[in-house]
Amino acid sequence: MVIVSVCILAALADEIVDQDNEDTGTCSMEKPTCGEPLEDKEDKEKKEYKKIQWTNDEDYEVRHSLDKADDILGLQPLEAIEIYEEVLKDHPESPRANYALARSLQVIIMNQTTPEESKKQMCGRVFELCRKIMDIPKERMAELMRAATVVFMSGMAEGLCEDRGVGIEATYFKLEDEPEALTVHQQNALVYDLYLESRWDEALTQINNTLTRFNQTIHLLLIKGVIMRINSDDKSVKKQVNKLLLDVDMDHLDQETKSRILVDLDHIGVNLGKKGRDQEREMLFQFCSKVHLTPSRYQRSFDLNDKVSSRPVWNKDQLKPRNRWTSAESLAKPNQILDRMKEAEASWETVRDEAVSLAGNVTEEDWISNTFLVKEGGGWKHLPVYLWGKRKHAVCEGAPTTCKLVKKIHKRSQVQEMHSKVLNFGARNSCSESCRTH
Repeated sequence: MVIVSVCILAALADEIVDQDNEDTGTCSMEKPTCGEPLEDKEDKEKKEYKKIQWTNDEDYEVRHSLDKADDILGLQPLEAIEIYEEVLKDHPESPRANYALARSLQVIIMNQTTPEESKKQMCGRVFELCRKIMDIPKERMAELMRAATVVFMSGMAEGLCEDRGVGIEATYFKLEDEPEALTVHQQNALVYDLYLESRWDEALTQINNTLTRFNQTIHLLLIKGVIMRINSDDKSVKKQVNKLLLDVDMDHLDQETKSRILVDLDHIGVNLGKKGRDQEREMLFQFCSKVHLTPSRYQRSFDLNDKVSSRPVWNKDQLKPRNRWTSAESLAKPNQILDRMKEAEASWETVRDEAVSLAGNVTEEDWISNTFLVKEGGGWKHLPVYLWGKRKHAVCEGAPTTCKLVKKIHKRSQVQEMHSKVLNFGARNSCSESCRTH
């Protein structure tokens, strides 16, 4: 009997210990985490986690490593990248680790000291990571992750990485998720990118979709007309385009909308010039003028009367050039800059030699790269000599004559900036047939 009683007491003791190990019952010093089941407590902690909107169940298991990398990303991006890479070894489909790694690479790409070739490789890796996230099923994604990835991918394509094709891909991802989610600006941008990439059929499809959804995108018919004309010389197509333009009514648009359209079309024209597609650019602006969106010699009635002629308002002898250097609106007071200009002309060979010498260090950090208005494949870099009215002493050590000339002019003017510029040979400026030096 004694042995049986001892066994029963031992069993009861084990049951009590098991109950105490559960997060239920009365609180005590030995059981500080009590009052609710363990599962409920974990759910509560998960809901209160500050980054839960970015974190799915898989990422929640490795949140401590991800949080640590997030905390040091700003000051120690390379160390943060190592942590993200380590997480991805065991969790290759972690949306948050892939996204955070892509954002970390963005920090490196933004650094001016990063070589251009390395930037291109990193851009490729960024887009690879974004595609990897978008391939993960929606039900496994955190609330904000998919949308944020699309926005980030699109921004990198349009900005630092300059890859229009990837920008189109990102927009298609968004359309796949929410067909009616694109704003009028995003829908227009998709049409522009498809057109500039010569993806004619897709561009025409999106033009029709945009015109159906938004009533202030009638200017897209101009692009449609260019696509039709550039792909066919048939007379019937020309008649169709003329009929298309005849139906374009810009009069109902307010001035703000017209201004936005002109900015967009100017952007397209610049990029067409950079691609060497001058015929399309000229045709686009002809169409703009024909619908009375911009004034030019093409602004005339569609029903052209050959008997009607035009002539200039002024005779040639009435036209007089305005001398900028003696104008009251000049950088200096009237006539006071002429002597300085003569001195600059006399020293042009020395100024040229100094500029060539500076160009020998074109890869240095002080040089600023610019691709605006430059043909694709070319390059344009400029080195500030005077910036915000202040002389760049380190630069002037290599160009003393140039800086002395600028200083003399600067005393009598309000010059804020002066740059030495280098334009790669073989790369034409898109607004000129000649290669100009500054």
